[in-house]
Amino acid sequence: MNYQKIEKILRDHFSYEGELQLIISKHDWRDVLQVVLDSAKLSSSREDVKAVLLEHYSDLRELVIDNAVEVQTIFSSHNEFLKTPQSGKLRHIVDSRVTV
Repeated sequence: MNYQKIEKILRDHFSYEGELQLIISKHDWRDVLQVVLDSAKLSSSREDVKAVLLEHYSDLRELVIDNAVEVQTIFSSHNEFLKTPQSGKLRHIVDSRVTV
């Protein structure tokens, strides 16, 4: 997943300037990509955001079509984003998949 590409799509199509966090996890046999956005900075629906991401990010769309990735859009308040404990800075990408 390319953070900058997702960020650019959101900026270009929704004028989104809020925080963005990508959380990648594993559910059964496929990856789940949660695109977390600041609810105060976006007025579009989660479904619209997901549709635009898949329309303009062909690699991600192919993974969804192949059933390798599930994309979820989540609107959160600013204080719900995951941050580093020491500095309090936003963690842009959180990969919580477990490797064995």
